[in-house]
Amino acid sequence: MIGDLDNQTDYHITHHIVRVNKKHEDALAPAFTTVLLMCYIVFAKSLKPKLRS
Repeated sequence: MIGDLDNQTDYHITHHIVRVNKKHEDALAPAFTTVLLMCYIVFAKSLKPKLRS
């Protein structure tokens, strides 16, 4: 997928997902808000990404 998103935001979201999957308790206090995550999802859905084969 291709997108013009903020690398720092992408890092924080990815880092949070990995830590939650590893069950780290400090992942429950992420560096981003729920509103920011919702905006990121809405934006990502608007891109209509296509997988290349």
